[in-house]
Amino acid sequence: MRTLQVFGPVGDTEGIPLLSTFKNLRVLDLEDNDNLRSHHLKGIGGLVLLRYLGLRGSAIRALPDEIGKLEHLETLDVRHTNLRNLPASIVRLERLVCLLIEDAVEMLSNILVMQGLQEVSTIRVDNIESLHEVVELLARSERLSILGLSFDGLSPSLDSARAFTDLLRAVGQSKLRSLSLHCLHGDWIGLLDSRPYQLRRFEVSIPVPVLESTVFIIPCCITHLNIEVAQLGEEGLIVIASMPQLVLLKLASSGPAAAMMDTDTSLRKQRRRARIRSGAFLCLKVFWFTCKAGGNEVQFDPGAMPQLQGLRLHFNTLETLSLYGDFDFGIEHLSSLNRIHVTFTCEDTAAPEVVHAEAAIKQQVSQISSANTPTIEFSREKPRMLEEKKKTVAMITQKSSFSRWLRGKRRG
Repeated sequence: MRTLQVFGPVGDTEGIPLLSTFKNLRVLDLEDNDNLRSHHLKGIGGLVLLRYLGLRGSAIRALPDEIGKLEHLETLDVRHTNLRNLPASIVRLERLVCLLIEDAVEMLSNILVMQGLQEVSTIRVDNIESLHEVVELLARSERLSILGLSFDGLSPSLDSARAFTDLLRAVGQSKLRSLSLHCLHGDWIGLLDSRPYQLRRFEVSIPVPVLESTVFIIPCCITHLNIEVAQLGEEGLIVIASMPQLVLLKLASSGPAAAMMDTDTSLRKQRRRARIRSGAFLCLKVFWFTCKAGGNEVQFDPGAMPQLQGLRLHFNTLETLSLYGDFDFGIEHLSSLNRIHVTFTCEDTAAPEVVHAEAAIKQQVSQISSANTPTIEFSREKPRMLEEKKKTVAMITQKSSFSRWLRGKRRG
């Protein structure tokens, strides 16, 4: 047997070295087993021909020290596990190419001796010493081409800012082709620049909402951006749209909760959506947009995002209807779209409103003039619907097309 994949529970095999019987295994896939424990890996050191070990999504808490005997191991994937430390023996894996970890795993101080590594994701950088270690890793490694760094625990200071600048300089002089900077707080964004990094993929993830003015200092060489903007406006969208290499954008819009109704309950306070204009985001292939409480929705003008293939929208059904009066995003103008996923937050929303929102999205998608018919997926978050007799925004709205549609449905 060369490949073993386990689906479902692995069973209670404590004290029974089952793995040692599979002497010829090249691939061992134990991913997504939520009852996997360290004793299940007993005897794994005997799998001397193993090249791939997948433990992603399992409940593993520790790796046995005998893993250092896997002299042919090339890929180790321990992402989304309960692992916090790597065994010291792992540095003996001279053929290890991909070390797939998360920032919760503490980086080994002697990882610098592992010259065969080509991909490491994600190293936790929470002090100046670890910053210096990454700089040294970049300077010494001959093969490292994919690197992820998380700055969640790094406190801003003059010394750490200098070390961060040294890191960016080392990136520019390295052989990296892909760099991911996760949990990059606002204090670090200003240190980024538009130097020619020679990166095919440059990903930046900002975990906290930033002001629109912060968007103006994000370097234009970024290819993947994950950002939340408070009080998103068209100025900020224009700046992000001007990034010539951006292919993936995960954008969230947030802000203080907006007033639901005018003083005259028969009138709605309508807001204008932030428009994505013609020619914007020329290279973007994937767009994820989330509208949080009080945030601005977006609307696509004809000619916007001409190469967009994947779209994900996430918004509150009731809030969108109350603030904008409809679910018209201009999706029909996305000429290259081939897949769309929409998540509706349905809390305190009447069922007919959600059905209408789905119908509005389908109607816009059906109007896309392209050879391919885009696939549509809908998800409902917090699906606690109001009873039909309870008061909803749709019932007290007199001027929206939706309320006319709803009255017609009831009469029918």
